[in-house]
Amino acid sequence: MNPNIDLMQLQYFIAVVDAGSISKASRLCNIAQPALSKRISNLEFAMRVPLLHRGHAGIRATEQGMQLYHVAQRVLHDMEKVIDQVHSAEGNPVGEVRVGCVTSLTRRLGLPMAVRVRDSFPKVKLSFTSGQSSSLYRAMSDGLLDFGLLVHDRELDNLEIDLRLTEDLFVVASPDLPGLPAEEEISPEILGAIPFVFPTARTFGSGRNLIELFGRRGIQLNVLAEIDGEAIRDLIVDGYGACVLPASYVERDVAKGRAVLKRLRDMPLSRDLALCSSNARPRTLAALILAREMQALILDEIRSGAWQHVRVCP
Repeated sequence: MNPNIDLMQLQYFIAVVDAGSISKASRLCNIAQPALSKRISNLEFAMRVPLLHRGHAGIRATEQGMQLYHVAQRVLHDMEKVIDQVHSAEGNPVGEVRVGCVTSLTRRLGLPMAVRVRDSFPKVKLSFTSGQSSSLYRAMSDGLLDFGLLVHDRELDNLEIDLRLTEDLFVVASPDLPGLPAEEEISPEILGAIPFVFPTARTFGSGRNLIELFGRRGIQLNVLAEIDGEAIRDLIVDGYGACVLPASYVERDVAKGRAVLKRLRDMPLSRDLALCSSNARPRTLAALILAREMQALILDEIRSGAWQHVRVCP
């Protein structure tokens, strides 16, 4: 690092980019506005490139500024991990652990994981992030997540895998969806007559991959919309369209009779899940302990029958 650049400058720079203005960042960082402006100017001088666009509409990072922004986040996070590691001891871990989880499983694992950490590791701060698997993988590679549970792409070879699972996928729909057969097992060929909605993701076993899979079988799906988050569940239970999803994502709706699960005859569908971390970055003691806790939580959920239609891979 340039000796004229210190960690506090990087922290201030991140705050300015996030806030979009010097004045707002100065209040959030509890530093006088002229002093903050001076620290940012010194950073730009040390970097020898403009880092911020300053205009009437506010401040935004230049292209070089955004590169520094992402690097600075990694540097500060790594420094926090070093400090946490120094103060940690086996059985008494210290520090923040950032965990990623594929969106469809956040409801199942997020709350019980938070309770476990609160009760057993009071000096650990859990940061639990949900998202699409591709974005979680990038965050792990960049050092912004310590570990995560994501849909596993077998072509990725830079992961340290703690646990691998296979979860069944179903056609999920409202029981009142027109054209939906009453049988629990249905023929794939009838799917062309049913409206569908899918997530927008294009990678890691996403809806787009499933559409292509059906296309190779000569089945053209009628996809009315692509949408993310809780909205897709609302569209399904309201009878707008069906989707291919794990049962865990809609278990409450199935229990209340607002959605039904249909297996495909002669065309079993599943997704691989991996509890993993980047093998390019060592985990802190706190991260290692919480990874073991999350693995134990997952196995408890499966053995108790609370998480159905999933199995542990060798």
